[in-house]
Amino acid sequence: MAKRFFPAMQVKHNQLHYVLMVLAGLFVFIISCNKDEDTPSLPALSTKEITEVTKSSATSGGNITSDGGSDITARGICWNVLPDPSLLDHFTTDGSGIGAYESIITGLDSSTTYYVRAYAANAAGTSYGNEVSFSTHPFIYYSKIAAGSEHSLAIKSDGTLWAWGSNEVGQLGDGTIANRINPVKIGPGYGSMDAAGYSFTLSLPISVGFTLAIKTDGSAWSWGANEFGQLGNGNTIDRKTPVMFSFGFVKIEAGESHALALTSDGTLWAWGNNSAGQLGNGELMDQHEPEMIGPGYSVIAAGGDHSMALKTDGTLWSWGLNVNGQVGDGTIIQKTTPTLIGSDYKSIAAGDVHSLGLKNDGTLWAWGGNTDGQLGDGTTIQKTTPVMIGSGFTLIAAGGEHSLALKTDGSLWAWGNNNAGQIGDGTTSDRNVPVEIGSGYIAIAAGDAHTLALKSDGTLWAWGLNYWGQLGDGTKVDKNRPLLIGPK
Repeated sequence: MAKRFFPAMQVKHNQLHYVLMVLAGLFVFIISCNKDEDTPSLPALSTKEITEVTKSSATSGGNITSDGGSDITARGICWNVLPDPSLLDHFTTDGSGIGAYESIITGLDSSTTYYVRAYAANAAGTSYGNEVSFSTHPFIYYSKIAAGSEHSLAIKSDGTLWAWGSNEVGQLGDGTIANRINPVKIGPGYGSMDAAGYSFTLSLPISVGFTLAIKTDGSAWSWGANEFGQLGNGNTIDRKTPVMFSFGFVKIEAGESHALALTSDGTLWAWGNNSAGQLGNGELMDQHEPEMIGPGYSVIAAGGDHSMALKTDGTLWSWGLNVNGQVGDGTIIQKTTPTLIGSDYKSIAAGDVHSLGLKNDGTLWAWGGNTDGQLGDGTTIQKTTPVMIGSGFTLIAAGGEHSLALKTDGSLWAWGNNNAGQIGDGTTSDRNVPVEIGSGYIAIAAGDAHTLALKSDGTLWAWGLNYWGQLGDGTKVDKNRPLLIGPK
C-alpha cells in the first residue's frame, strides 16, 4: 500500500508546489506593476526666450509643464559659451514646483555669445529644455540679410556689408572670383541689399550671380554678372567690386537676371533681362539702365523671370514668365505689363516659378509651380491663381523651390524642396505643407537651396546647400538644421 500511496501523495505535492509558484509569481508581477506605476519620469519643460540683455546680464527662464509624477526639487537655467550647457557649467537655482519662472544671469562678459537651457530635477533625475542663444552688448549684430541663388549677404549693425559663398563672376564684391566659405567684409555705409544667382540652360548651370545694394546716403551699387545689363550701369561688363550706378532708390530687388527698384515717391524702375517681359515695359528687349515702369508702388519682388509689386492701395500686380502660373492671373500666358491679381495684400515674395502673398489679415496665399510642394497646399499641383495656405503669418520669403514664413509669435515655418536640407527640419524630405522649424526669428531669406535667418538677439543662422560655402560656417558641408553663423 505504501508503494501505491506514495506516488499519489507525490502528485499532490507537486501540484501544490506548482500552485504556490504561480501565486508567488503573480504576487511579484503585481508588486512589479505597482512599482512601475509609482516610478517617476523626468520633468517636461521648455526654455524661455532671452530678454533684457545688457553688457553683463540677461533674463531667461523656463516653463515646467509636467513634474513627471514626482516633486520638482530644483529648477533654474544653465549657460555656457558652448552649445548644450548643463549643470556642469554655470547655473542658477530658482526654487521648486511646476509652472513658469524667470532667472537673471549675471557676471557675463560683454560682446560674447552664450547658450542657455532651462533645467528641472525630480526623483527620476534632471531634464533640460530647448536651447536658446544670445549675445551681450555691445556686440556688432547682424541686422539685415539677403540670399542669392548660391551666395549670401548680411549687413551688421555698424553698416558694414559682408558676403560669402559662390563668387564665380565676382558677385561677392571682394575684387576676386574666389568662393568664400566664411563671411568677408565688403565695405561700410550700407543700408539694404539683394542678390540673385543661377540660370539653367540645357541642364547646365550658368552663373549670372549679381548683387545690388543701397547705401545710407541713397546711392545704389551693383556688382557681379552683367550679361543682360542687370547691374544697371549701361553696359554688359561683369564687375568684381561695387560700382555706383544710380541714386535715389529706397528699395531694390534682384531677380535671376533682372532687377526692380523703387524711389521714395513710389515710382517703379526695372532693368536687365527682359526675355519674358519681366521688366514690365511692354517689350521683350533687355535694358542696361533703369527704366521707369510706373508710379504708385510700395512693395516689390523679383522672381526667376517674373516680377510682382504692390501699389499703395494694397492691390497686387504681376508680370513676366507665366508657364507655371506664377503671375497668378488664371492663365499660363506671359505678361509684358503689370497685370492686376488681387487686393488687400501687404507683402509679397517671388521664387523661381512660384509666388507668395501675405494679406493684411495675416493669411498666406500661394500660386505658380508646385512640383516640390513649394506652395504649401498639401499637393504638388501648380496653381494659376492664389490659394490660401494658412493664417497668422507676418513675414514671407521664397527660394528656388522652397518657401519660408514667420508667424506673429516668432515661429519659423518652411516647406517645399528639401533635397539639401534647406527646410531645416533635420531631414532631406520634401514637405508640401508648412512645418515648424523653430522660434525667436525676426528676418528670413531664401536662396536657391539654402536659407538664412536672423534671431531677435542679432545672431545669424543658416542651413541647406553649402557646396559653394553659402552657409558661411567655414565648411562646404550641407546642413539640415539651423546652424549659428555669428556673431561668435
